[in-house]
Amino acid sequence: MVLFSLPDSLIDLGSEILAAQNLGMPGTYRQTFSLLAEGGIIDKNTLRTLSVLVSYRNRLAHEYGETTPEDLVALLSYKEGIRTFVEKMKEVVRENQKG
Repeated sequence: MVLFSLPDSLIDLGSEILAAQNLGMPGTYRQTFSLLAEGGIIDKNTLRTLSVLVSYRNRLAHEYGETTPEDLVALLSYKEGIRTFVEKMKEVVRENQKG
């Protein structure tokens, strides 16, 4: 369930920032992060990490395959990118509260 709910939470957070910053309306979950990168909110490395997580999410949601122990290990390898994204989103929210 973590493999599904974690990317969904990141997508929700990214969507809120897109709306707050008027950066556009994504047509796909992956585009949520592309628009954040185009808007200078996240860097290309973070975009790549989040795109991989969207792939995991889609695979689970549409039952494209089974989740393996290797999938869980792979998810852990993205924890720094996830942490970077969350910290950046907190920074954006703080900036919005000031202005």
